[in-house]
Amino acid sequence: MNKLSSLLTFLFIVLLSVQTLYAQRNWDSKAMVAREKAMLYKKADGLTEDQKLLIDGIYDEYAVSMDEIIQEVRKTRNWREMRPKMTELRDEKTLLMEDLLNAEQYTVYADMMKQQDKQMEQRRQQRQQSQQQPQPPNPNQ
Repeated sequence: MNKLSSLLTFLFIVLLSVQTLYAQRNWDSKAMVAREKAMLYKKADGLTEDQKLLIDGIYDEYAVSMDEIIQEVRKTRNWREMRPKMTELRDEKTLLMEDLLNAEQYTVYADMMKQQDKQMEQRRQQRQQSQQQPQPPNPNQ
């Protein structure tokens, strides 16, 4: 009974670790884009049906392009390419939104992007700080 309990505990920990690792590496651009688009729809007043149709198209293409960049970077393992490519893609989306939205709506969009930038920078700093933490000495050395 004790061996069975230990085995089940071990299997549970392994499965949980695999799930966590998969979740960290699993990029869900569609969900991210859907959240951003829903936020824009909620915050920007007076969007017309034509604007919504065009916004849907812009965000659909944005999600596809993000996936293509991620796949390319995963194949080449050149992670330094990702940030400039994603920035360029986002800049293209911003130009399209600037042409599509009126001044008030664009201000809402720009504020959303500033907030997103702020959050990304905070996450980047947290990752850097966690990587700079001194590692405990290895007793086997």
